[in-house]
Amino acid sequence: MRRMQCKRASVPTTLLAGAMTLSAISTSTRGQDCAELVDFGFEVQSSTETGAADCAIAVGDAGILVTTNDGLWLFDREGNELDDHTLHADCFGEFGAVDTVCVFDRLTNRFFLLALYVGDLRLAVSKTSTPDLNPANWHFYQWDPPTNDNADYPDLSVGESHVFASFALTGTPVGRAVIGFAPKAGLLDGEQTTAAWFEIDEDDTYVNGPIRAIAACHSYDEIAPRAYFMTELRLAEQQSDKVRLYAVNTSGTPSLAEFDLEVDPYWGAPEKVALPGNAEVTCFWNVSKRPVIRNGSAWAALTIGPDEPSQEPKTAKVRWMQIDLNGWPGSQNDPEVAQSGTINPGSGISAFYPTLHVDENENMAIAWNQCSGSAHVSIQRSIRKYYDDPGTLRTPLVLVQSESSPSGLGQWADYTEMDEDPEEPGVMWSHLMWFAGTETRKTRVARTDVSHSLPLSIALASTPLTRGTYVTLTVVGAGPGNQVRWYYSLAENCGSTYILPLNVTLNIENAVLIGTSTAEANGTATKSFTVPNDFPFGPARLQAAEYENTSEVLNVVVEEQ
Repeated sequence: MRRMQCKRASVPTTLLAGAMTLSAISTSTRGQDCAELVDFGFEVQSSTETGAADCAIAVGDAGILVTTNDGLWLFDREGNELDDHTLHADCFGEFGAVDTVCVFDRLTNRFFLLALYVGDLRLAVSKTSTPDLNPANWHFYQWDPPTNDNADYPDLSVGESHVFASFALTGTPVGRAVIGFAPKAGLLDGEQTTAAWFEIDEDDTYVNGPIRAIAACHSYDEIAPRAYFMTELRLAEQQSDKVRLYAVNTSGTPSLAEFDLEVDPYWGAPEKVALPGNAEVTCFWNVSKRPVIRNGSAWAALTIGPDEPSQEPKTAKVRWMQIDLNGWPGSQNDPEVAQSGTINPGSGISAFYPTLHVDENENMAIAWNQCSGSAHVSIQRSIRKYYDDPGTLRTPLVLVQSESSPSGLGQWADYTEMDEDPEEPGVMWSHLMWFAGTETRKTRVARTDVSHSLPLSIALASTPLTRGTYVTLTVVGAGPGNQVRWYYSLAENCGSTYILPLNVTLNIENAVLIGTSTAEANGTATKSFTVPNDFPFGPARLQAAEYENTSEVLNVVVEEQ
C-alpha cells in the first residue's frame, strides 16, 4: 500500500498518563496523515438504469480495468479515471456489448476481454501491457458458437498456451453449455485463429433454471495443458449434494473430463429475495465467476437457498469451499473438499452474488451483496487467514450501504468479480453493485489487503476520558483465540514500527505497548486499563495488531480537563 513518508520524531514513552480528556477524531482519507480507511474504494458508474450491472474487473500493470453492461473504464490505483468505454462504442458495435468479462494475463502482461454481441462472442486482446481503451491498441476477434442458439453467461480464462471461454446456450432443450479454446500465441499477434468447442448436452436431472452457468477457473498454478471449469448441480425442489468439475486437456487430441464432487447438501438459491417496502430482487445465479486455482486447490463460492425451501421469507446464503484437486484428472485420485463454510447472516437476511480470491499463502477475501425486508442492499466483505480454523471467516465489514430499493427492480446482477493486484500480492480488488438513490445504480471497486495489513476495526468504549478513568479498547475481526497487542504513539508525524513477534509493521512511529488480550470466538478482543495521571496533552494514535495483521489507526486528542 502506498503511504505518505513522514519525518520521524522522538517522543516520551510513558503509558497513557496525565490530566486529560481523550476523544476520538475521524480517520483521514487514503494517502493523508497516518490513518487509512478500513477498505479503500471508489465509485465506477452512476446510472439511472436499474437493471443488472454485471460487474467484472481485471487488475494489470497499467491499472484497473472495470466493466459493466454499460461500458468499460480504466482507473489507476488511487481511483482516478484514466479512460472510458471507447471499445464498446467503436468495436463491439453501436449497440455495445453485454456480459463483459476481463482477465489480465500475468504471463504476457496483456488484457483479455470477452463479451456477448447479438448472440456471438467478441474477444479483445490488448497489444501492450499498458493500453488505453483506444481501439487501435487492441486486437479484435469474433467467435461464433457451434450452434445457431444464442450464447449467454460467458466466462473467460487465460492459460499458459490457450485462451478458454465457457458460455450457456439459451433456448430448448435447457441445460446446454459450451466450452471452447484457441491458441494464445496467435491471438496476441492479431492472427485469426480457429476455436475448438466441447458441447455439454442437456441434463434435465440437474437443471433448475433457464440455462446452465459454467464458471471458468483462474489458475495461478502451472497446469497446462489443462483448464478447469465448475458448475453447480441444482435439483428441482430437492437438495443437491454435488457440484460438477470439468477439465479440458488441449494436448494431442483434445479431451473433456468431468467429475461430480460430493459437497455438503444445499438447496438451490431462491429466484427472488425480499427488499424493504415489499420489493424483491432476483439472485438465482449460483456459482460465482472466476473460481481460483492456487497450490493445487480450487476456491469457489456459490449462492444457495435456505435450510428449508418452505421457509418464508425466502432467503439466500453464500457457500464457499476449497477443493483439493489431487491432480485430477491426470492422477489416480479424485478431487475432494478440503474445507467449506457458509455465510448465513441470520433470520430473514439474504447474502448473494459472492466473489472471492486467495493469495499465494491461501489468505482469502470474499465479498457479497446482502439485504432483507428491512435493510437495503449492502456490499460486505470478510477475510480469512491461512491459519484460521477451517471453514471460518472473520467478522464481516460493510463496504457500502444502499440508500434505497429502486422501484421496479428486477434482476440484480449476473455476477460480481474480484482480482489480485500483480504489483501488490495479497491485495484484492472487488467490484459489486449498490444503489445511491431511488433510481441511481452504482458500482464500487474496493481494495482489501489479505496479506499483512488486514483492517481490523478499533474503537474506544467511551469518550471523553479523564485521568483516572477506566478505559476499554475494543477490536473486531481478529482471529478467534489469537493474541492481540495494543499500542500507542505520541509521535507528531506518521511513521512505522516493526513488531518482530507479530511480523507486522504498525502505521505509527515509536509505538509503545499498552498490553495484550485474547480474541474471543467471534473475533472481538478488548483491553481495559486505568489512565495514569501524567499523560502529555496533544494528539495520540492507537493501533492493535495480531500475527501478520493490524487494525487501522485510531487518532485521538488529549486535552485538559
